[in-house]
Amino acid sequence: MLDLREQLGGDKETVLTVVALLMRVLASLNLRCNNLDVRDGEILADVLKTNPQLTELDLMDNRLGSDGGKHIADALLRNRRLRQLNLVNNHIGVDSALAIFKSLEQNSTLTKLSLRHNNLDDRTKRKFVALAQERKNLEMVV
Repeated sequence: MLDLREQLGGDKETVLTVVALLMRVLASLNLRCNNLDVRDGEILADVLKTNPQLTELDLMDNRLGSDGGKHIADALLRNRRLRQLNLVNNHIGVDSALAIFKSLEQNSTLTKLSLRHNNLDDRTKRKFVALAQERKNLEMVV
């Protein structure tokens, strides 16, 4: 477990390049509270698409936004290793949440997803809860 909570500073692009390299060998990575935005989410999602090791990723309290959420959804379509993903408080909207939902319909590897404190309406939250009830191995926090 590498805990980089509130630790990323300096030249963000260079730092994220190093983090991306580390993601290929780590099992667990905490990137909470690092002010990561949509571009950073895209970089992380690109690594997740082919990541052979990472099973837990914590992105709580960043600023991925709806487009960043869509990048993560795209990565979940390809990633078959990640088990836990924390996206709490990332300004993710309904459109990107629904993209994540569609990814989860095809990705049965993820067993825990946290989406609390995002911009989701009740209908979208109910869809996630229903999916978690259908798939007994999926824990949802919405």
